Amino acid sequence: MSIHTQAITTEEVFHQLDELYHQCFGEASVPTAVLQSWYHTYPQGLIGLFEGPRLIGGLSIWALQEQAYLRFASGQLPEKQLAATDLQPQGSQWFYLSEIAIAPPERHKTRLMALLRGLIDHLQQQAILPAQVLALAYSPEGFRVMSKLGFSPLLEASQTADRQALLRWDIHTARTLSDALS
Repeated sequence: MSIHTQAITTEEVFHQLDELYHQCFGEASVPTAVLQSWYHTYPQGLIGLFEGPRLIGGLSIWALQEQAYLRFASGQLPEKQLAATDLQPQGSQWFYLSEIAIAPPERHKTRLMALLRGLIDHLQQQAILPAQVLALAYSPEGFRVMSKLGFSPLLEASQTADRQALLRWDIHTARTLSDALS
């Protein structure tokens, strides 16, 4: 079966992805009610990884208002306190990459690469370049993946409200995005 990415467009698949996030991240997962409020404000923020019709992974990418981005980038705003009103559904240059998950039996480098290509496609379609993307590194593996994409450390874990290292990816051109996975 073919592996592909696409935006999450139904509540049923939203709940499948939310369940996967909770399975993968436990307490660190964004609470369902918070994730749902973000999704209703910025529905294109959830990207699923599918094998045929079956959801096997996904990620969350949220367009932020500048003020929310600056509070988050300075370590003052915890992820779970990011409100739907902090999102900017149209024309944002500031993004927050929240969760990247692949179901444990499906974890392969090729599937992660397919999911990351879906992220790059999304940013090329949605972003006004240049753009900046923030991400928290919840694990050493996540830190390595983000570093390979071009994220650079912004704040150490001790400097953020989430007590996780914060990374930033400055995207200047569409070529920057394409180069990330080559």
